[in-house]
Amino acid sequence: MNQKARLFVAFMVVLGAFQLVVSSSSWSDFHGRPFVVCFVTAGVFAYLGAKRGSRTSGAQGFSLSLPFVLLSMVQLSPAEAVLVGCFATLVQSLRNTSQGFQSSVRANWYRIGVALGVQATAISAAVFALNALLPRSAINAEDGIVVRLIVGAGTLFVANTLPLAAAVRLEGSGRLGTVWRESFWSFPYYLVSGAVALLLDQGPTSISPQTAFLVAPSLWLAWRYYRTQKVELASKQQHAHQMAALHLRAIEGLALAMEARENLNTRGHLRRVQVYSLGIGKAMGIKGEQLDALHAGALLHDIGKLAVPEHILSKPGKLTPEEFARMKVHPLVGAEIVEQVEFPYPVAPIVRAHHEKWDGSGYPLGLKGEEIPLGARILSAVDCLDALTSDREYRKGMPLKEAMEYITAQAGRHFDPRVVTALQQNYVALDLQANAGVAEVAPKMLSTNAVVQKGASPDAGLDHVAAGTGQSPTDFLSSIAAARREENLVRDLLGKSGTLDIHQLMPRLSEVLSGIVPYDAMAIFVRQGSSLRVEFSAGVNRAALAQLDVVMGEGLTGWVARNRQPVVNGNPSVDPGFWCDLPGGLNSALSIPMDGENELLGVLNLYRRDKDAFTRDDLRILNAVTPQAALALANSMKYRDVQRMAKIDPVTNMGNADLFQEMVDDHLVTVKRAGQSLTVLVLELEQYQSVLVREGQAHTDKTLARLAEELRLTCRQGDHLARLGPATFGFAFPGMDQRSLGIKVQRLEQLAEGNRISFGALSSFSFGGAVYPADGDTVRHLMVLARRRAQPPTSAEWISSVRSLTTSLGESVAPVGTPPQITSPSN
Repeated sequence: MNQKARLFVAFMVVLGAFQLVVSSSSWSDFHGRPFVVCFVTAGVFAYLGAKRGSRTSGAQGFSLSLPFVLLSMVQLSPAEAVLVGCFATLVQSLRNTSQGFQSSVRANWYRIGVALGVQATAISAAVFALNALLPRSAINAEDGIVVRLIVGAGTLFVANTLPLAAAVRLEGSGRLGTVWRESFWSFPYYLVSGAVALLLDQGPTSISPQTAFLVAPSLWLAWRYYRTQKVELASKQQHAHQMAALHLRAIEGLALAMEARENLNTRGHLRRVQVYSLGIGKAMGIKGEQLDALHAGALLHDIGKLAVPEHILSKPGKLTPEEFARMKVHPLVGAEIVEQVEFPYPVAPIVRAHHEKWDGSGYPLGLKGEEIPLGARILSAVDCLDALTSDREYRKGMPLKEAMEYITAQAGRHFDPRVVTALQQNYVALDLQANAGVAEVAPKMLSTNAVVQKGASPDAGLDHVAAGTGQSPTDFLSSIAAARREENLVRDLLGKSGTLDIHQLMPRLSEVLSGIVPYDAMAIFVRQGSSLRVEFSAGVNRAALAQLDVVMGEGLTGWVARNRQPVVNGNPSVDPGFWCDLPGGLNSALSIPMDGENELLGVLNLYRRDKDAFTRDDLRILNAVTPQAALALANSMKYRDVQRMAKIDPVTNMGNADLFQEMVDDHLVTVKRAGQSLTVLVLELEQYQSVLVREGQAHTDKTLARLAEELRLTCRQGDHLARLGPATFGFAFPGMDQRSLGIKVQRLEQLAEGNRISFGALSSFSFGGAVYPADGDTVRHLMVLARRRAQPPTSAEWISSVRSLTTSLGESVAPVGTPPQITSPSN
């Protein structure tokens, strides 16, 4: 309880104590038997009917002693009435305490004191109203007792409940009027108690023990029956709320599963739409069941997408007419699912109509204006706003302000103008809030195969290219003929090229495609496990495209690969890692799967700067020529794999001299671009033939394989190791600094010495090396120089030079990219 509430309660206690003292001190007229009867019966019935009231029902609560308190107010003196009421309150409070309603002795006596203070003040106020405010004519009239009991009951009700409502208000639990209205349901009991008091007063013996105990059983039975019915009703209401909440939670789980099934970009969509919808609904004055219906509708509006195939939901591009026809079914199916839940408020109409538009161009029923339920109108605008600001497979999300401008521009066309106005006034605050965190019925057949005629096009637009919209039969035939001609051209060019080298084939394919389907950029992705990596790129953005590595199922390329369906005029930027630094960027992509013999080979992407730049002819032509291109690519990849296998040494399972030369050539390109060094090191086993004759081929190969494995462990990631000859190993160390090179050579010497005994006492190892750019800038020159330095006695001189260099450097480390300045003893 806060400070204000404490002060108010203390004031009421002090005021009640003052009233009790004043009443007791002014007690001059003792009514004897009537007082004793009222005092005792009020205490007895307070004990029998003791039950703590609600927070605003008053200290007296629903005590059975209330009729006797009212009777004492009209028949006894003010002091006696206060004593009767306070005694009944004390008995009731002590009875409640013994039943375990309180938690501590201090809290018990504090509440008892508050109850006594409020009751003394209330009775004093009621007696004052009876004796001082009512005119004498009303009091002395024949029916004056009736008037006095009605006024007394009403005054006692107000004086009993209003102070407690004020205390609750000061505690911060609600508005005074709202809190006080909660107690009005108990007012009839005050009137009934007044009627019982009237019966007691009008009895043949007036108030007496006989009369009181004659009425008491009936009053107690009526009270017990009322309490039993009240408890049963509360239990039923609680059960109904629990069942409704259970249904909502069950179907909420289904809705969240639907959201997770759709794609990662829609995560949180239901939460945001709920917050927006409820905020706009409250701003427009929606209350009660209509607001509950809007709440549930916002949660369940997309549940019908369970009837839509997953590849349509996740398609990273515009929908074809056939795909959109399947999509338009989801409001109908969603409404049918919700109807089977039997919510106690109208949720299904909101779900069914949330894609209807103000001008009647929506779906599935083509409703217009006020025909659309208000909840559906709110949900339509809110759903669109969240969709515009969220990333999708086919586009990036808009800034919130731009999305709101679009919604505003569609007021009176797609959206209810009143809804748009409310959204304009509240969208910023709601966005912050959104982003902070029945009887069983037979299952009903869902309308998954229904055909919806309404709805001209989806908001994102139809893929008219795939549908062939606007193409005449003549154009269609011409396109097929052109595709055949281009297919023959591709087959001839690829077939007559006389090469299976993928590095020669890809530029030729790029050249052919640029003449058939003009493009600004091109990328050929090849599948490697669960990834799609760019094997070849061309055009204005080829360097950036070459870095793409897309997981199957993600982005534009991943969707095409997973579903093996083409996408026309897709958004390139949804591919993970895609970027383009060109003015205006690349804004449309024609993406088509390349199928191998038994599985997906890769994906071919063509890009253009303009949006929606590709046509139906482009798709048809590419569909015709892609199988030939895919076959050529598959053959080239097989050829490359065979070549690589031919360049693998079977003993050590590492590359041979040819592969080593290719790798060093690739390393040279990289280090030249980065301004780094490249060290080529050669290790030779001397007396190899003698060892082979002495130990035999099997033993020598096994020893070489073990040595190769140990040498491999000394290499960093990015280094390259190969077997250059029967007893020669080659190393390529890109970007190695001077000190690291000296340490590396010393480690290799130690390793070679440790293995020397395995090859025989006469065997020994020699080293030689060459460094780019100090010793040369071609693969051939570096290899020749390194081999020459590995021959005795030059090898010893080169090793000595490296050791002296390392010793002179001490602990210093030269910057990466600085070539070691090793002077060749002899060239």
